[in-house]
Amino acid sequence: MDSAPSARAWLETELGNLLAAVVVMTEEGWPGQAARLAAAIGPYLESAGRAPEAVTVHRRVMRAARLADDGAGEAAALGNLAVIDRRLGRYPQAAEHHQQAAALFRHGWARAHHGLARAYQAVGSPDQARGHFGAALNLYSQLGAPQAEQIRVQLAALDSNPAVP
Repeated sequence: MDSAPSARAWLETELGNLLAAVVVMTEEGWPGQAARLAAAIGPYLESAGRAPEAVTVHRRVMRAARLADDGAGEAAALGNLAVIDRRLGRYPQAAEHHQQAAALFRHGWARAHHGLARAYQAVGSPDQARGHFGAALNLYSQLGAPQAEQIRVQLAALDSNPAVP
């Protein structure tokens, strides 16, 4: 394709196939590929005034990511839905989607901090471990997640015996 108009014409011609590919990918357990294709065609759908198709694509990707336990993919799809909601003036729905996405990202950060804490504890770096346990505890507590109690126990154990992984 040698020009933007020819690329748009191709995209419009193949849009049905691309949307069908997203459906197949989500049904066949390929949420990552579906998310990447949705990210590629989403801006076109939105700019072409095809918000209903964009919403359908991002909802499908969100559900597939949730089934695959892909929190980052689910959060990205929720963020895309929030942008569409905001552009359509559906501000309460946009806020809800953004809040859900933020919670998923915070959960991912909490898991990362917890993993770092355990790694630093295992290599004998209790001060670094303590910092990451604290960050994980803060995030899990904000989320009301049950992992917060586990982190409290691990912090207490670290404080009582920093040399034990």
